[in-house]
Amino acid sequence: MAAHVDWLSQWLVGEDLERITLFCQDWGGTAGLNLLPRHGERFDRVVASNTGLPEGKGLNKFMEDWLAFSQSVDELPIGALIRGGTTRELSPAEVAAYEAPFPDGSYQASPKRFPVLIPVQPDNPGVPMMRDTWAYLETSEKPFLTVFGDHDPIAFAPGAHLSFQRRVPGAQGQPHVVLDGPNHFIQEDVPDELVSILDTFIGA
Repeated sequence: MAAHVDWLSQWLVGEDLERITLFCQDWGGTAGLNLLPRHGERFDRVVASNTGLPEGKGLNKFMEDWLAFSQSVDELPIGALIRGGTTRELSPAEVAAYEAPFPDGSYQASPKRFPVLIPVQPDNPGVPMMRDTWAYLETSEKPFLTVFGDHDPIAFAPGAHLSFQRRVPGAQGQPHVVLDGPNHFIQEDVPDELVSILDTFIGA
């Protein structure tokens, strides 16, 4: 986890990006939100969508099943996993695009490794970094909006959006949104709604 955050930091600084609106979903938040304590001056606002910052408090049933499955197979069914995380029916071409980088299991070191990096276990090495990021967020007045889909079993069902709303000062008074219908891959299910919400948030 620390290596991935370091690589993101190097990219961010190398591109010299500023006045950023961070939209983060899934790993975009679990890794990307860790950029804020390191480069907070580069970010103007944050939109967290179907994501979270687990800090070693244990596995729910979904995570337990996902870890058991992902670590037991030689080849992940990428297309089926993506389809299982959307409510919209993806076209064959869209599914093929997701599968294209992974012709077989020998190309899947990354998607097979990433599940064990999620710092849900108390002894996971990513936990201290997550706690440091929470400590930063709990003092941050930077505008922080949550946009979650109500069919997402990974982040919405456990209430990750409520944790952000309770713990982040910059989330107070924001027009938080729970959209009716989207599953975990919310950007695939309701892209137009997300663009509209982002545009309004940036304009405000």
